[in-house]
Order: sequence, then structure tokens, then C-alpha cells
Amino acid sequence: RAWSQCIRESLCARSDHAAGIRRLRLRGFTTPIPNRRREAVSVAAVDAAGISAITVFAELDEAQRDCVAGACRELDVDAGTRLTEEGEFGYAMFAVTAGIADVFKAGEHIRTLGPGDVFGEIACFYGGVRTATVVAKTPMTLVMLFNGELARLDREVPEIADRLRETIADRLAAA
Repeated sequence: RAWSQCIRESLCARSDHAAGIRRLRLRGFTTPIPNRRREAVSVAAVDAAGISAITVFAELDEAQRDCVAGACRELDVDAGTRLTEEGEFGYAMFAVTAGIADVFKAGEHIRTLGPGDVFGEIACFYGGVRTATVVAKTPMTLVMLFNGELARLDREVPEIADRLRETIADRLAAA
């Protein structure tokens, strides 16, 4: 697929991004747009070079990483921010680029996430509910990918979907 076609489709898919930002605002997250709420999150575009440190994206070629980067948004969150809530609908997956988060299932700590790790992919990929709660332990920088963008990337860059399916299978086998 040509890079220009990837860009056009990415620009056309921005409605998914706007809807996702509205859902984040409803949950108390904010964008850099000034408002009266405390700013817990800032949202920015993602650099293709920055996603190469994320395990599931590391083996993609440059054109594929550019396409993925165009679909992602970068978030900065404060320590203590609840990133996902077990049982809630999953509309986005996340990858950690900096910071640490704790993962809880049924209130019990099950793992700690750090740079290069992904989470939220099970609910996002399969259109279901969150299987765990994730809370930022330190200030974090995350890469966020909405489920609509993930579906588009599944068609355009199937290597990503294959890597995510492997990650999901490993997680479910360990559970």
C-alpha cells in the first residue's frame, strides 16, 4: 500500500479519533484544550521513531511504523490515573513509552507494566470489556490506539494484528 494512500485513509478516519477524545473527556481525561477541570492528560501526535521501542511495533518496517504512528496519539498522565477499569467497555489500547503502571484483576495486583508493554488490547481487539484495571504508578507517557484505527490497521498492516494476537494468547495462557 502506498504511503500517500495510508495518509489519506488516516485523515478520513479522524472521526474515530474525535469520538475517542469525547469518550476520554467523559471519563475525566482532558486534552490540552483549556477547560475548568484539572488537566490529567495531554494528547499529542506520535512520532514513528518513538513507537519502535514498543515490542509489538519493533519489527515493523519504516513505512508500516509511519502508518501506525499516524493512527496513534500520545498521552501524558499523572501518577494515580486509572487508565482502564475492569468490566468497562474497551475503546482503545495503550502502549507504555515511559513510566510504570500496576495491573489489578478482581482487586488483586497481578503484574507491573513498564516501557515497551501494551495493555487494553484484549477488549479493544475483540470488542469486549476490560479484563483488568490499570493504574499509573508514576507519571507516564503512553501511545493510544482507538479500536476503529486498530481495525483499519488490521486490514492494512496485518503484522500488527498478528503480534497482538500472540500477545493476547500469551496473556491468556499465563492467566
